[in-house]
Amino acid sequence: MGALMRAHDWSASTLGPVETWPAPLRTAVRIMLNTRHPIYIWWGGTGACLYNDAYRQSIGPERHPGSLGRPAREVWAEIWDIIGPQIEQVMAGRGATWHENALVPITRNGRRGLFRSSSSSMTRATLAKSPRTSSSNSAIASCRRGPPLRRF
Repeated sequence: MGALMRAHDWSASTLGPVETWPAPLRTAVRIMLNTRHPIYIWWGGTGACLYNDAYRQSIGPERHPGSLGRPAREVWAEIWDIIGPQIEQVMAGRGATWHENALVPITRNGRRGLFRSSSSSMTRATLAKSPRTSSSNSAIASCRRGPPLRRF
């Protein structure tokens, strides 16, 4: 993701050229890219989307790499009714969110359904969204796959 992000034309996004990014954004991106934990950042008024290699595995070709720098509401339109209020809560400074073993249906690899693991079993995900700082107008999401769903 680091090479892809360096090659990306950020001037076409609301973030603008990398040279103009504020230090907190550059720091958040550096931390995000250097962790193996799935991290997704929504930045600024439009919630410009940034994510790392670990998160990329969860979003499929429908969102990677085309979602880089795009507004959150556009990228996540199909589940905005679920995640939109959570992101808006964080960006408005009303605290972090935490949803353990959440079932979130997204389109991935051409199929709409729940998060799927590499073994193709349906899974749950624990999703946490928190502010970078209380005044940043940004949110950082962390995602952890949960236990597989059991079919009865």
